[in-house]
Amino acid sequence: MHNGITTSTPSVVRQLYSNMRWNVAAFGCTLISNIVTVPLAVRWIGISEFGKAGLVMAICAPMMLVGTVLGQALVSHKSARLGAGDCDAARRITDASVRLCFCASLAAWVALEYAGPWVGTTITGGTLTVEILRPAFLICAGSMFLRQQVLIFQSICVARQSFATLASISALAAVFDMTSTACIAAAYPNAEGYLASIATGIFLTCATWIYVLRTDLHWRSIALATRSDEIRQLLTFSKWQGATQFFGTAANQIDRYLLGALAPVAFVGQYNVAGRLAEAAYTASAKGSEVLFPHFGRISSHARTEQARHYLTGCWLVATMGVSIMAPLLPLSGSLLRLWVGPEVGAESGFLLRTLVLCGMLGITTNVFMQYAMGIGRNKPAAWVSIGYSIATVVFSVILLSSYGPRAAGAGMLVASVLRIFAVLHVSKKYYFPHLPHAELMQPLVLPVSIAIAASATARFAGIGETDNWVRLLVDYALITASVSALIVCASFFTRSGREMALRTIAALRLGN
Repeated sequence: MHNGITTSTPSVVRQLYSNMRWNVAAFGCTLISNIVTVPLAVRWIGISEFGKAGLVMAICAPMMLVGTVLGQALVSHKSARLGAGDCDAARRITDASVRLCFCASLAAWVALEYAGPWVGTTITGGTLTVEILRPAFLICAGSMFLRQQVLIFQSICVARQSFATLASISALAAVFDMTSTACIAAAYPNAEGYLASIATGIFLTCATWIYVLRTDLHWRSIALATRSDEIRQLLTFSKWQGATQFFGTAANQIDRYLLGALAPVAFVGQYNVAGRLAEAAYTASAKGSEVLFPHFGRISSHARTEQARHYLTGCWLVATMGVSIMAPLLPLSGSLLRLWVGPEVGAESGFLLRTLVLCGMLGITTNVFMQYAMGIGRNKPAAWVSIGYSIATVVFSVILLSSYGPRAAGAGMLVASVLRIFAVLHVSKKYYFPHLPHAELMQPLVLPVSIAIAASATARFAGIGETDNWVRLLVDYALITASVSALIVCASFFTRSGREMALRTIAALRLGN
């Protein structure tokens, strides 16, 4: 309800579903690129060089804070101004975001050039020297600089909810990635060649975004106009999101850092292969929740009861889609990795993949919570949840990897993911939806992932997925996905709130087709 006018939930869900389809299609292009390039890169440069490249990228990963945090701030402020019809204010916030991103990522680039090789040498205990690592960091830090600009450009598109444009450019980016990998990594079969192929693809993608957004990017005002108010607003939002993302990046990379110190660099390569696949499945699921960020920003002034209805429906839809995508990877992990990359990945990669997929399934259920907190501009409580999760991940990872060795990679993140669900329930009840009972808040978080884990365990116990045939593997994947989705929908009908969430979503999607 907004100013006495009730928003049509089915029409809103139909719009969100349309945006989700475009956003997932955008990621699908990136997924295709990864499916093609990762096994080729492993075969061309070897698992050890692939591990070296992965370690360099992990050390450079904190630079992603710049584009990610400023991009989220841009989406929050720009979507709110567009929702209010203030296009001039939306343009000013865009100018300030682009300027801030360029300056901050330039400083991070210089810092990585000097400090990165030393950090890599320290982690590996001198196995990789500064001289060996410096060319790789020169290439990787440069590509990370360009990636931050791409993230800001994508955020401009997301704030306008132009997900069709995002999908189109993602398709081009996938072509750039595959072409550059085929040309450069094949010609220079080492870690530097692989990193150069990634950098080339990002450069071409960045140039494409600049061309597409040429009417939105006012370079003179970006460089010269005073935007102190807008910069202050962006930094205020980014304060908590920056802390969240910093600790989150440390948590996401801690296993790679510890493996680099405790195991041969080839094991880092095996972890990267499993991690790429788990990350792809998780990101495909998370893309569905990203469209809720600008949507929550637009309805931030609506009644709390209406916001709760959108929140619960979004949680149920994203969780159902997400766990249905990821659940089949649990029984199919070993066969999938052997068929995709080959025997180079080793037997441990299947176990690693299952652990990381479980982390992703638990994580996807809390994504809408973060999108809602950012969308309404009350991200401080949610930031504390993320910081606590990241600290728990680091602590448990250090303890478990030190005690049980490389086989425990990902276990710390898994323990922290379970704890995060309880924290999300507590914070949601206390700060955002005190009028909702715990059971209603819990259902879209716990029910989908519980059913998905049970169904996947049953399939694995029954021997489904033990195959060396791509067709059989894809059929098994489709059957498990359909079964998990159907079971979640059926189980939801046993409670009043679950029935309402399922019926609202099903009715909206049926009318939208």
